Amino acid sequence: MRTVRIWFQKIGTARFISHLDLTRCMSRAIHRAKIPLWYTQGFNPRAF
Repeated sequence: MRTVRIWFQKIGTARFISHLDLTRCMSRAIHRAKIPLWYTQGFNPRAF
């Protein structure tokens, strides 16, 4: 699997979206796009 790093900016009205809402939205979008991710092995796995 290839490692990809993504940079983005919150501009316009998107700057009012909270960090947790943005993280949840990004993870849903990646999941729906069926992009493979690595997940942590902890009690509550999250994208790595």
